[in-house]
Amino acid sequence: MSCRDRHATGRSPGSARCRPGPRSPPKAIRAASSRSSAGIERLSAARAAVLLAALAMQPGLSRAQQPLPAGDGAAADETLFVGFEINGRPSDLAAVVRRRGGDYLIRDADLAALRLNIPDGVALEIDGDVYRLLSALQPMAVSLDEGRQVLLLSLPQTAMQATSVNFGRGPLVPPTSRDWSLFLNYDAALATTETYALGSGAVEGVLSGPYGSLTNSGLGRMRLDGGIGGGARSGDTQSTDSAVRLESTYTYDNPDNLTRLRVGDSVSGYSSFAQQVRFGGIQFSTDFNLRPGQYKFGAPGLAGYLDNDASVALYVDNVLRYTGSLPAGPFSFNDLPVTTGAGETRLVVRDLLGREQVITSSYYVSGDALAAGTQEYSYELGALRDDYGRRSFDYGDAFLSGTHRLGLTDWLTAEVHGELQADRYQLGGGPC
Repeated sequence: MSCRDRHATGRSPGSARCRPGPRSPPKAIRAASSRSSAGIERLSAARAAVLLAALAMQPGLSRAQQPLPAGDGAAADETLFVGFEINGRPSDLAAVVRRRGGDYLIRDADLAALRLNIPDGVALEIDGDVYRLLSALQPMAVSLDEGRQVLLLSLPQTAMQATSVNFGRGPLVPPTSRDWSLFLNYDAALATTETYALGSGAVEGVLSGPYGSLTNSGLGRMRLDGGIGGGARSGDTQSTDSAVRLESTYTYDNPDNLTRLRVGDSVSGYSSFAQQVRFGGIQFSTDFNLRPGQYKFGAPGLAGYLDNDASVALYVDNVLRYTGSLPAGPFSFNDLPVTTGAGETRLVVRDLLGREQVITSSYYVSGDALAAGTQEYSYELGALRDDYGRRSFDYGDAFLSGTHRLGLTDWLTAEVHGELQADRYQLGGGPC
């Protein structure tokens, strides 16, 4: 019973004390207040829906990165300024994180500074920064040391960014110029006996310019004592003076896509299903020699994990190839500078206390294998060359040939080869 009711019954005010309380509004006012509260709730729900739609349309987020569930909203998040300790190693970074329930929101920039992989999937933009759920990294344990204000994380290796050292397949450096040039290669020999003196030699001349190069080569021999015959027998009267043309070729190289066009004398491309032949005609092929230092095969790599910062030295076939310092965490050496065949790598790891660990591994590289996605081809049209090195212009049957190889993986290469002549044809293919 309220104080007003007691006065209405005629009781004395002193018979029962009551403390004045808030006066109840009239019924009309209470109804209006109830309708106003319902309107505010509907307005808040509408604003929340608009906010979620706006977050979904942020240009910095992909379709796959839908906004996080709003829950109580960003205003309900607990903002913390903490340091980090990952797998027992303290970090120099201190940053703002948001605690939402039993999970944490960390900015993409802070994940990168901690050398952690930015997880795919859900993202949320708050005050212009993109946040990710820490649980997306699949941590093994997460705890907050409130006394030190340090977030303790136990993470798998897959959550950490690997330190990579790449040796090969760098960007192609184009030629600085294509000026005109002319050079001559030669080789000469002199043979003498009691009965004769014979001189012989090989010569190759090349004219190179912006539009390709012209090459011509040949062999020659001649008696230098004025006599005839090339043997030690006195009755040998056959003349030994002769000259033979070897190759005459126009070549145009395209270093941008590693292709070569040859018109003239050439050798057919390599194939696992046929022998190479000399011919005269047109050839269009790839040429990986146009990019020195690069590998067409899948070069082996070396990967591991460092518990602490360390200095490392990498030896490939007992040749020092790398020395430097690596941070704690996963690491990898890619495209090791190796040669085809069998070999050995040796990694020497020395920590800050001077303790040394040596890791040795073996490898084998096939010269026929191509790296995954790498293509090698050669297509020829012309006439077969006969009596090469003995006759200058001896060409035989016309032929058409083609070889195309593709690296399916670093250890599996597929090849297709075909040949066509007037009286025969050949077609083969398969792994090689």
